[in-house]
Amino acid sequence: CLEDENWKGLSIHLHNKIYTQKHISARNVQLLCDSLMLTGEIPAINELCEFIKTEKPAAYQKNLLRFASIYVLQTRTRRFPRKISSIK
Repeated sequence: CLEDENWKGLSIHLHNKIYTQKHISARNVQLLCDSLMLTGEIPAINELCEFIKTEKPAAYQKNLLRFASIYVLQTRTRRFPRKISSIK
């Protein structure tokens, strides 16, 4: 998936690995978070953050800066939608 830049496929694979198989590692969380951000699935990132916080706090701590950065981008996008849309 990574070589093909198939972010949607990667996010589906990692979602299954984390949520269904409960194979939660900091690296899997990082990759899922990044692939969700690239596909614009921000609500899924928020759900991932809450899930990881309760299921595996160590993986949450390792990805805390990533989650915080996405939160900041999300709130800034809501506050300044015209500026963000002009960048695209």
